[in-house]
Amino acid sequence: MKVIAVANQEGGCGKSTIALNLAINLSLVGKGVILFDTDPQQNAWGTIQSRTDDLIPAYSVKSDIHKKIQSFDHLDYGIIDTPPHNSEIIRSALVSADLVIIPLQDSPPRYPELQRDGGSGL
Repeated sequence: MKVIAVANQEGGCGKSTIALNLAINLSLVGKGVILFDTDPQQNAWGTIQSRTDDLIPAYSVKSDIHKKIQSFDHLDYGIIDTPPHNSEIIRSALVSADLVIIPLQDSPPRYPELQRDGGSGL
């Protein structure tokens, strides 16, 4: 099984959305997928639980993600949604992953020269 972790220490950057969409789309193209939600907010797990199509299984995991992953080695992909803080579970997820996706929030660049003259850039 290929394991993909979606990780960033920043909250609200789209980790759960990316993990959900990746898992659902891999399943729609015929891949065996499981979603592990290690975030205490449980947004990804809750979303899967509210779906009526049973497209992919999802598990809420609080510890030992590497052990849980081994139980599903017969599937094609394991997707891990991680919490927005440094913890043992995120370190375990990163070590277990074959690929880590790090979503970034778009923000304007910070150029010190634009701060001169009241920010006019002139």
